[in-house]
Amino acid sequence: MEKQPVRKKAPYSDLSFYDDNIGLYNRLKDEVIFTLEDALDFPVHSVVGRVKERKSVFGKITRKSYASPGQEIEDIVGVRVICLYRADLAKVDGLIRPLFDVLTYEDKTASEDDDRFGYTSVHYVCTLSKTDSGSRYNRLCGLKFELQVRTILMDAWANVSHHLAYKGEHGFPADKKKGFNALAATLYLADEQFQKLATAAAGSQPPRSGYPLDLDTTTELLEELLPGRVDYIEPPKGVPPVNVQLGTSILVAELIEVGYRTVGQLRADLETYLPAALHWEKDNPGPGEGGKYFRVGIARRALSFGNDKFRSLIYEKTYD
Repeated sequence: MEKQPVRKKAPYSDLSFYDDNIGLYNRLKDEVIFTLEDALDFPVHSVVGRVKERKSVFGKITRKSYASPGQEIEDIVGVRVICLYRADLAKVDGLIRPLFDVLTYEDKTASEDDDRFGYTSVHYVCTLSKTDSGSRYNRLCGLKFELQVRTILMDAWANVSHHLAYKGEHGFPADKKKGFNALAATLYLADEQFQKLATAAAGSQPPRSGYPLDLDTTTELLEELLPGRVDYIEPPKGVPPVNVQLGTSILVAELIEVGYRTVGQLRADLETYLPAALHWEKDNPGPGEGGKYFRVGIARRALSFGNDKFRSLIYEKTYD
């Protein structure tokens, strides 16, 4: 019996899932952009979005051999936040996670390759938050979209290198590769210098609410809300000094453990519950001058008044 030739599988050609939902994709793009722009409380260069063109969707299906492209393609809707400075990447992360349900996360800025600057960004695949409900969100919840966050220099280099048709380490002429890498390194250093200038220009300004919690931002916030309050008392002779940074670092770890992510979240609770803690302090004087507690100590007391998770954590650590 004559052997029949193996037929190649025809490329997936049914794009009805795309055609039927193009209106929803555009609504989703607009909703994501609106949500981000409404939440941003620090300057960025732009928030832009696009719905992948039909021919691009077909091309991706052909390359990837998707069986169920409507479910498998995650970037039909794409939104990009272009920041001014590298530190803004973490601030945007602090906004994205409470606003959307993050399905996957990839930080390509951590690449160690010296020629990858133009391809670095932070990538998220998300859906709208499960808490979003009502007619405005009908049929949008559950649809995936991709978020990219990068600096303005990363974006500029990505666009230029795309037009140079650079597609990887084997796609650029060898005799031009050295200069290409050197230019990428120069832009990387420029990105770093812009960040240093921005940090210096900020000086002693209080941290903005979208900043992520870390040792520096938490220390600055406590200094702002509790001015003049000491972090430690000069210990008696022979007693080792208190490690102030260690105390604040432990507090930051505790805050993150119970769900705090941004300066704004911490500020809101401290401003709400500090009056109660300061009133309590009058009847329960601390070891500092005038019966005051250390900054970290009174902040812990304030949060324990208003945050059940934080109070439980502190109780467990105290009595375990």
